Amino acid sequence: MGRKLFLFLGILASSLLASLAGAEPVRVAVIDAPVDYTHGDITPYLDHETLERIRVRGGRITNPADRDGTTSLGEYNAAAMARAIQALDPALYEEQVRVLDLLTRQSAKEKLSEEDQAFLRSIRYKLMLNGRYRAQLNTLGTALHGTHVAGMVVDQLDPERVRLVSYPFLDVAGSRVAAGRATLRERLLTRLMGNGCSGGVVCAPQGVVVDYLKHNAMGLLQGLMAAVTDPARLEQQMRESTRQHYGQLSLMLQQGGVRVANMSLGFGLSMSLESALRSVGFLSRILFRDAITRMITVIMRVQQEELRRFFAENPNTAFVVAAGNDSVDVARPGDYHSAAVDGPNVLTVAATNFNGQLAEFSNVSTQSVEIAAPGVVVRSARAGAGESRDRVSMSGTSMAAPIVTNRVAQILSENPEFTPQQAIRSLLENHTVILSDLKKSINGGRWMLPRSLVGQVSGEVAQIEGHNQESYMAHGSCQDALTPAPSASNVVEFSPAPRGGSEKAVEFYAEAA
Repeated sequence: MGRKLFLFLGILASSLLASLAGAEPVRVAVIDAPVDYTHGDITPYLDHETLERIRVRGGRITNPADRDGTTSLGEYNAAAMARAIQALDPALYEEQVRVLDLLTRQSAKEKLSEEDQAFLRSIRYKLMLNGRYRAQLNTLGTALHGTHVAGMVVDQLDPERVRLVSYPFLDVAGSRVAAGRATLRERLLTRLMGNGCSGGVVCAPQGVVVDYLKHNAMGLLQGLMAAVTDPARLEQQMRESTRQHYGQLSLMLQQGGVRVANMSLGFGLSMSLESALRSVGFLSRILFRDAITRMITVIMRVQQEELRRFFAENPNTAFVVAAGNDSVDVARPGDYHSAAVDGPNVLTVAATNFNGQLAEFSNVSTQSVEIAAPGVVVRSARAGAGESRDRVSMSGTSMAAPIVTNRVAQILSENPEFTPQQAIRSLLENHTVILSDLKKSINGGRWMLPRSLVGQVSGEVAQIEGHNQESYMAHGSCQDALTPAPSASNVVEFSPAPRGGSEKAVEFYAEAA
């Protein structure tokens, strides 16, 4: 009791000191697919001043003083969100949202109602035989991804102390292909790169690859030829393109004073190569297998090296990164996986179910992956829902990472003097429990729950050990969750945000449309 009281008073004192000092709100960036600013769970947290101050021209961030021919970052995001929605079939939108939600829940072995089961049976032939319908579902998943993540990032935080910015870090070729409005070159590039990642993880480097190949004189063929005849030149060009791409992110972080960034990365050699070879067809696999293998090997190695450089060049930002959804150990030599990149300001997150058991799809590593959080059937904000605050279920390490981002932002808002390294250390030491089973898969076996799940976990939690259990419980993070609640739902439901701020968000969206 005395220890808990001491911890509580310490947090209270820290909060009062921060308030008296007039501490700046903690800015959190969602680097992902576009975010729907009009959703009622998100609008109260928008940092309108920063979204207006950061200027974009031709998709690239410029000097904040440059107003000639530029748009604000807020308008740029809203336009990207509008394009993503427009790429979908309006007549099928609500149906496909329901399909995505039910398939997510079904894959997690959740018992569906008779009505929901009958609905899935009624559209089973579409899912089996209609390739365009399946492509639209994939596009929908991307369109919903950023908003879903943003809803979790700000869950139950104080909007006066934590503010949200977003940066749409995706190429739209995939959406245009699904909508049937892509150019021949975009279709070829999308076929070669596949989804860029698997399992629904948004893959920022896909935009780098598409951008590089699309803007070279011979595009795709030049990339393949260079991989065989002049790999050094290909590497140099790829490095310049990648560095420029990550440079855009650095500008956004620095101009916005971003202290925490949530990133859903997911690239690696084996997954990208498999996707590319599967996509190009049997004859092309025979003719171009060596060239494709060499090209993607160069691309992935450069991507990983430049990602490591990017993290190191932004030491004032804490990066929370999704581990990816390929059920692999990302530390495999020569795979150049994004989740294998670590650093003192980087925290990579695996996914579990609500009982602390590793999700079947989650990537792992006992070296670079240091924490896990629930990422199975997570309900959060749905793009296009507006103030109705409708939600949708999604699964993935992309759903686990923002739970951790949320807690890092909370720690920094209560301790504004903390560095990213101190905030990460505080989270690992004071806001997690160690699960014996997880120690076999991730470094340290640490696990945490969102505040929304307190008292809502059913089933047995894996054996807990470690010195930080008492501290974790003292912070009120999951003391009730550690005692199973038999009647509770197996769904993480994120709580409604405070009202307010929607007028400016609607203005962003309306101007973009």
